[in-house]
Amino acid sequence: MRPQWFSLAINAGGVHFLAYDGNGNVSALVASIGGTNSANYSYSPFGQLLQVSGPLAKINRVRFSTKVEDDESDYVYYGYRYYSPSAGRWLSRDPIEERGGVGLYCMSANDGLNAVDRFGLLPLKAIRDEVYALNKELNSIRCCCEGKVNVAISISGIAAGHIVKENAKLSVTGSNECFQVLKYYWWNCFAAQKEAWLNYGVDINGDWQEYGWHQGGASDTRMHLGGPGNDPQDSNHWNWWALVIYKYCDSKNFYRASLRFSNQEQWTWKQKDGPWGDPQPGNSTDP
Repeated sequence: MRPQWFSLAINAGGVHFLAYDGNGNVSALVASIGGTNSANYSYSPFGQLLQVSGPLAKINRVRFSTKVEDDESDYVYYGYRYYSPSAGRWLSRDPIEERGGVGLYCMSANDGLNAVDRFGLLPLKAIRDEVYALNKELNSIRCCCEGKVNVAISISGIAAGHIVKENAKLSVTGSNECFQVLKYYWWNCFAAQKEAWLNYGVDINGDWQEYGWHQGGASDTRMHLGGPGNDPQDSNHWNWWALVIYKYCDSKNFYRASLRFSNQEQWTWKQKDGPWGDPQPGNSTDP
């Protein structure tokens, strides 16, 4: 496949640019002066280096899937976990467990030539599917509680310089004897837009809200630098959202699982060097 240029350069005896193939693997390192190849790479279907040549081939560590590879351990770092190209498997279990497939150590469903896991992250649909699966598991388990339960979740936050800290508050009214919080999930618009924009075919003005979710505790702290930019993501604004999955006893004395969404908060970057201003109501559509 014809190499494409990647906007990354390293300085090692001059400036050299990375060229990558259609699968996102670095295939060559090209000198900016003269245009000669200073490194060439070819890979097996599972990312093992088959051929390496060029004086700077070992200096450059960004290779398979444009991820950093360690020559001593033969491990490739993907941010959430490490991958071994020679073994064709991950070193640890899938962080989203069986929701990513029953092969918890497989690379892209064990089909590296055809399958792609573009983000390895959690869309909203996966959270809804989780609640559906929990209900199938719980609907035959009896409980001893009576009475209706009403659940609400709200978020509020404070900003200190570059850091925004959001807190989730859960309000439960009615009979909550058999009520149990199972998980909290958080969402922010910057991650959502970034992930959707990379996923070609997703409508950036609509379905992008499917992305940007991550699991977290009742309190969550994140840092996001604001500032002007020409990319599709508006780095001057940051929307936050949360949801909670919980278990309760229904009117027929069976356990059920459900979820509730919180309000949203939008933070605005007030000036060039910060800090964030006061939060305002968020503006994305409730699913």
